[in-house]
Amino acid sequence: MRSLTSVFGMGTGMAFSPLSPGVFTIVMRNCEKARKKLGNDCRKFWGEYFFTMPLMREPLVSTEPFTVMGLKIRTSNAPGEADIKIPAIYSEFYKQDLPKKLEVIRKFDPLFAVYFNYEKDETGLYDFLLGYSVSPEQKALPGLEIVHIKAQNGRYFAIQPGAPEEVVPKFWGEIWNHPEIPKVRSFQMDWEEYSEAGIRVFLSCK
Repeated sequence: MRSLTSVFGMGTGMAFSPLSPGVFTIVMRNCEKARKKLGNDCRKFWGEYFFTMPLMREPLVSTEPFTVMGLKIRTSNAPGEADIKIPAIYSEFYKQDLPKKLEVIRKFDPLFAVYFNYEKDETGLYDFLLGYSVSPEQKALPGLEIVHIKAQNGRYFAIQPGAPEEVVPKFWGEIWNHPEIPKVRSFQMDWEEYSEAGIRVFLSCK
């Protein structure tokens, strides 16, 4: 594993893997720096530094339904919300050793971070659930919740290889500032997939 290093070159002594919550801690720290420079809207920061995504070439696909069990919160992208609550969910996920507890009943290897129940778009409230895919008939374990992800249309985006604490914030900055993608997003159910093969993101689209 490589040492965790932020996009600002601030190394830590932590070991980092694609399934670590460290990336969200780095995002939170970088957003704090962004606020001092550009105000409270972190999207302006990521767009200014990372807008490199080309015109949209990803094909529109139809997904199969599946079910994810994990920890859930209601949050938003407002300051003091997702930048605090999502890292806390990741910390709690590993504190409870949920990867091991769900190992027997999970269907797929990727760790899913699901965004759903959008109030309107990325500026409103939404639900966030971190967990693994399970059988649709599976009962929720104590303290966990289940979301049934319906079949929908959208696009998969493969995040370029690199340290997750760098490439994930870079990806979202490009999405928020892309000239085409915000216009076609339907804000039904979106998710990130973290696996040994890499990271990819599904965005529900019209």
